[in-house]
Amino acid sequence: MQDKHKLFQSSLSVPLFEQYNVAIFNLLHSPEYENYTDVVLSTLGTELEKYFKPDEMRLKYRYKSRKSFNANNSKDSKVVEKNYNNGTVKDSEFDKSDFKSDFNKHINYDIIGMRLVVENVNDNFEIDKSFIENCKKNLLSTQRELFELEKQYSDYYNKNYGDTSLSIKTLLSKDPVLKQFAQDINVLKHKINYLGQCIEFKKLLSYRNKSKKLLLKMNDAKNSQSEIQETEKIFNDFNNIVCMIAGDYAIEHIFSTSEKLKKLGLFLNDDRKKFFHDSTGYTAIHFSVESTLLPAWKAELQDRSSEVEYLSKYGPITHNSLSGKKRYLEDLPTKAPNRKINDYLKKHSLKYFDNTSKLKGTRAFMQKLSEHVVPYYTKYIGNGYIKRYSIAENIHHYYKKLLLENNEYAKQLDDILKNDENEAFIPEINRFQKNELEK
Repeated sequence: MQDKHKLFQSSLSVPLFEQYNVAIFNLLHSPEYENYTDVVLSTLGTELEKYFKPDEMRLKYRYKSRKSFNANNSKDSKVVEKNYNNGTVKDSEFDKSDFKSDFNKHINYDIIGMRLVVENVNDNFEIDKSFIENCKKNLLSTQRELFELEKQYSDYYNKNYGDTSLSIKTLLSKDPVLKQFAQDINVLKHKINYLGQCIEFKKLLSYRNKSKKLLLKMNDAKNSQSEIQETEKIFNDFNNIVCMIAGDYAIEHIFSTSEKLKKLGLFLNDDRKKFFHDSTGYTAIHFSVESTLLPAWKAELQDRSSEVEYLSKYGPITHNSLSGKKRYLEDLPTKAPNRKINDYLKKHSLKYFDNTSKLKGTRAFMQKLSEHVVPYYTKYIGNGYIKRYSIAENIHHYYKKLLLENNEYAKQLDDILKNDENEAFIPEINRFQKNELEK
């Protein structure tokens, strides 16, 4: 019996789950699946144009880089072994729960990431009553969830720290359980606030419209700069939340009513719709878009405000500063003029790969960036047209903030890059997929 369990334990050490995830990653990168993703972006864009003007929204997708995927895959697909008191255990003590393979089945939801950023909505934009009613129901269930969580938090705190003199801030830094409670409670409070704003959308839109008119008058009347900035902040605050709610509503409404999306086999997995808020100020709604035509195809669709989009790129706490998300400038191809820059990168820990993996030559440098490090992006243009980023555009987009902070590196990088652009086009479903849809 013990030998059988040892064999089972040994079999778990084979990274089967990692290989499965890699297979899905490669499948989603195949020409057929990439073409389908293009068609989804184009179709979704044309449907969104019924709600927003093309120049007042930004819609794009990105395919996760191999480097980022491999990091997540190795972290999330692992074997956890139990300690058996120095290896001495009786056969009767073995149980199927003794071995655990920690496989994250959700890792493939983020290979294709879509993003909608609405920058402006019409002054008379409307959302239907069913969306408001769903928000009211969601608000009540979230309030109950918060009540239960706060009770659990209180019980845990009283049991473990009822007589402590330490501050909450100190306790949160020492106790990960307490910290997680606090984070989850904070997210629920922000979700409750957001749902309340959804319910009051009409009123918020009215406030946005009034602040916009006032701002235009102030500019014409040449008010002081401080007065204009204060009014501009009020307008931006209202506009950001109004646009985020409008995006949330439009996505829900489109997927429930669009015949074009239904013909592509697309649907929203309601169980995976999530409200996100964290300490960086990041706030967004995450949807999971899935397909009955290609069951392995999944995409995460984020609805976020233009303010959050800007802060994630240029703010004091960017996407680059999040755990596991840091971006590193690569050593430029080995040339005499580049030595000082590469030395600078090493000195300031701006290098991802160690010296043993350094590649020489422009071709190898570009190959590493385009095939391993940098994600690639495609954006919606308008009227069904989309445009895939060129290699140079992908690199510039991914490293935008770092390149702004390292001018000399950016200059020498541009000497290497071929700054071309791809043409916009309207994608069409391929013949095989079209036949499947017509069945």
